[in-house]
Amino acid sequence: AADYFTLSIQHLPAGIYAAESYYWRSESYYRLGMHQKSIHDLSAFFKLPGANRSKNYVPAHYGMGYAYFSQKNFKSAKDYFERYTTLERNKKSDVFADALNRIGDCYFYDRDFRNAELIYTRSANLSPNTGDYALFQSGYVAGLQKKYSTKISRLNDLVKTYPKSEFVDDALYETGRAYIMLGNEGEALNAYRRLLDL
Repeated sequence: AADYFTLSIQHLPAGIYAAESYYWRSESYYRLGMHQKSIHDLSAFFKLPGANRSKNYVPAHYGMGYAYFSQKNFKSAKDYFERYTTLERNKKSDVFADALNRIGDCYFYDRDFRNAELIYTRSANLSPNTGDYALFQSGYVAGLQKKYSTKISRLNDLVKTYPKSEFVDDALYETGRAYIMLGNEGEALNAYRRLLDL
């Protein structure tokens, strides 16, 4: 696919079709793990006439966020995910919630736990398909801020709302740790017993 989009780019004049070719080649490169090439093509896409009229203009910001995120360039990733959430009209979609989770991750990796918690909490309330991750991260970063009761509450919400989630075992383990920090060894043991019973 990337090779054919390259041929299109070589033969098309600057305009909407060239922009679309750059967009789709960037997607191809991303899926091949060639993140720097994906970034290069999306940068070219944004500069071409007509790109802002493309139906892919808003998703391109999301794609650029992921390309930078995959390179652990969290500052640039956060900038593009934030642009995406500003431009995206459907504020209740799974993609929108996922973009919020990535913004939260960027804050997390920058050790800005307060903002990470705020973003994860916002995401958790949007989409049931990504809510378990957001709830877990929200609880986890609350614990990093020594807000152990909040951590326990959010992780309990995760276990109750998403009993089949892959994060349930981690949530029970972290719940136990939070109870230990509060000096409540009995509830910590209960959390660890529930974990062993999974």
